[in-house]
Amino acid sequence: MVLQQIFSENTIIMNLESESKDELFHEMVQKIVDACPAVDRKAALESLFSREEKMTTGIVYQVAIPHGVMDSIDTACGAVGISKKGIEYGSLDGNAVHYVFMFLFSADDNSGHLKALKELSCLLQKPDFTRKLSDASSPKEVLSLLRDTE
Repeated sequence: MVLQQIFSENTIIMNLESESKDELFHEMVQKIVDACPAVDRKAALESLFSREEKMTTGIVYQVAIPHGVMDSIDTACGAVGISKKGIEYGSLDGNAVHYVFMFLFSADDNSGHLKALKELSCLLQKPDFTRKLSDASSPKEVLSLLRDTE
């Protein structure tokens, strides 16, 4: 249920245009800022890149989960992106990323941070989840998938 509070139809990108991690962060943060004007674009990017310097958030199975923590927001917000062609990301398994779940968490909300990542982890363990994401044709379908799969 936490994921549905973080993502909305306005923050789901069905066809990412980015070809690199840097472009991806800018494209997705802009989507978040458009939907959540309280988010400071520059601070969001700094938080995400700072986290990424510690260790890549490109995990396995073509998935990346970039996330950052911000003092300037009260509630978590995020975006989902799907890339048909794949994005060079420096993932742990060396593969291009096709599914991106970006989170910006409030510095005051550790439990929400953990709940969201746990929920997403459970979804990603389902064998057909990314296939269903790939087959989705609209942001509404992606949200429905998140709801139905939770």
